Amino acid sequence: MAKPKSTGACALCGSRLGSSEMSRHIKACREKTAAPSGKKREKLFHVAVEGMDFPEYWMHLEIPARATLEDLDGFLRHTWLECCGHMSAFEIGRKQYMPEEALGEVGDESMNVALSEVLKPGMKFGYEYDFGSTTALALRVVAEYEGPARGRKDKPVRVLARN
Repeated sequence: MAKPKSTGACALCGSRLGSSEMSRHIKACREKTAAPSGKKREKLFHVAVEGMDFPEYWMHLEIPARATLEDLDGFLRHTWLECCGHMSAFEIGRKQYMPEEALGEVGDESMNVALSEVLKPGMKFGYEYDFGSTTALALRVVAEYEGPARGRKDKPVRVLARN
């Protein structure tokens, strides 16, 4: 039986596409809707997120390279996961990044690290929320590019598309 196609909306133009089509679409759409070059610019990441076991749930995000894994963790919790303050961690390469208060096991790193220090285009990494009844997400850095600088530190993540 064929898996039903999950479509989502591009936040830049409203087009409805599947997740794999959305990556290419966002690049073209972003270039068409780019802000004038006179504005302050910064390095940004386009990150695709989907359920590890349920890839029919997905989002495409834009986040400044200066933002931290803590910022991304907070966004994922607020948007999809938070119920009652469970632990969470990113796995990047062979390292596990956790909130400061959870550090202690050998090899654990702090989530208080800039994305520019741990991510690069094409990289795949994982995220887990609630280690008892775990929700696992698969993330992929689709692209790195220059874009308009964000002034707001409290909301660094912008949703580019989601279903």
